[in-house]
Amino acid sequence: MNEEMREKISDFIWIWIFILQPIVEGGICWQSISKTGNCRKMLMINVTKEQCCSFQTEPSVGWSPQSAPSSGLIFFWEYLSTKGAPVCRKCHNSCKDVICPKEKKCRMKKGIPKCVCKPKCSSIERSKGPVCGTDMTKYKSRCHLLRHNCRYNTDIKVDYYGKCKDSCKFVKCPTGRFCVEDQNGLPHCIICSTDCSLAHKEHVCGNDKQTYDSGCHLRAEFCRTGNPIQIAYPGPCKANATCPSIRCPYFMECLVHPVTKQPICTNCRPQCSPLSVVPVCGTDGISYKNYCTLRKKSCEMRVLIQTKYSGRCHIISVLFRNAQTDQDGAKQMYMGQNIPKLT
Repeated sequence: MNEEMREKISDFIWIWIFILQPIVEGGICWQSISKTGNCRKMLMINVTKEQCCSFQTEPSVGWSPQSAPSSGLIFFWEYLSTKGAPVCRKCHNSCKDVICPKEKKCRMKKGIPKCVCKPKCSSIERSKGPVCGTDMTKYKSRCHLLRHNCRYNTDIKVDYYGKCKDSCKFVKCPTGRFCVEDQNGLPHCIICSTDCSLAHKEHVCGNDKQTYDSGCHLRAEFCRTGNPIQIAYPGPCKANATCPSIRCPYFMECLVHPVTKQPICTNCRPQCSPLSVVPVCGTDGISYKNYCTLRKKSCEMRVLIQTKYSGRCHIISVLFRNAQTDQDGAKQMYMGQNIPKLT
């Protein structure tokens, strides 16, 4: 059956359904009007055009004069008809009574009022150049990022100015923010607080083998020095600590740092997205298809492997790792300098 025949049958079915409808005052309020001039996506039934248009201030709202339609007719318009409801009348012919959402303004497009993205952005912002968003995507300017948020209903913020980097090395964070690398080795500028006056005193041991009064005090030390520190395990640091001698939180497991031999409490069941496709180079010199694969291998071997940097390992790292062996001839689990990440 060709398209023309389907449309004729569709129109024929609609005529018979429409004839069977009772004639009652009122009509249907619709969310949008298609390019063919038909109404789509029902909002309310048994309302006058005045009621519909006063309730709904968006420019795309339309009204049709069919009263008390059966569920069968609505189902037909919504799911079976390729056109939508006929006799559609738009609520607004100008921008006069149109109220647009935040960051949008009403503009006439081909005689039809439409809410278009017009975020507040100064010429100074436009001239500052590219920015890296919190989604690790580069935008031509902060203005372009705001326009993206408006168009796609997202809440992406400026992470830092300039092109997106693959480490904190060349990132310059805004005042009051500090750069940390996530599990993929990618940099983010975060707000750091050094005020721990309200923190409950509960000692933790850092992976720098220093005891801190609380997790807040550990993070404050990071903020002051810029050196990323993570909690190794709860309680004061112990001399010659091992996994059997410490107690990890119930949702964590103990792994051994391959160089310092320090026990580190680690989440071996991280929330992993099946869509994660960011490859990482581990501190063992091996490339992993994503962070979750790295974490799984680390937990299986009971040895702490972390992200050395985002992307596949450079060939020189692999050659260096293969050249290192221990006394038994086994490949060492660690290569190069380990830069711990905040968790």
